[in-house]
Amino acid sequence: MKQFTISSQLTAIGKRLAMVLTMLLTIGIGTMWGATFTTTSSGGFSNGTKTIDGITVTIAKGSGSSPSWQSGHVRVYQGNTISFSSTSSIVSITMTATSSSYVKEFTASTGNFSTSGSTMSWEGSATSLTLTLPSGSAQARITQIVV
Repeated sequence: MKQFTISSQLTAIGKRLAMVLTMLLTIGIGTMWGATFTTTSSGGFSNGTKTIDGITVTIAKGSGSSPSWQSGHVRVYQGNTISFSSTSSIVSITMTATSSSYVKEFTASTGNFSTSGSTMSWEGSATSLTLTLPSGSAQARITQIVV
C-alpha cells in the first residue's frame, strides 16, 4: 500500500513539473530568447533601427530606393539591407509579408535563407548578419520580424 501511495505522489509531482515546464516554455522562455519587431507604420524604429532585448534590427537603403514605412508594413526595395546584431547568437529569423506575392529571396551574409507562402526564414548561428534584397527583385512588404 505504501508503494502505491509513494508512486502516486511521484506521478502527481511529475505531472505538475511537466505542466510548469510547459508554461515556462510557452510564456516565459520564448520572450527571454527572442524578440518580435513590428514594422507597422514605423513600429518604433528610429532612423530604421530598433533594439529589443539585446537584439538590434536595422533596415537601411543600401543601393536603390530607401525603405518605405507604410501603414501595416515596411517596403524593402531591391538593394536594401536588413541587418541584425545581438549580444548572443541568433539562430533563426522569420519575416512575415503582407502576402505571398511580396515574399522575396534575400541573400544572407551567413546561414541559409528560404521562403514559403507569406513567410521568409533564415537559419544559422551568428551574432551579426545582413540580409540583402538583390537587384532585379521587386519589393518585399514586411509586417513582422521575429528573431
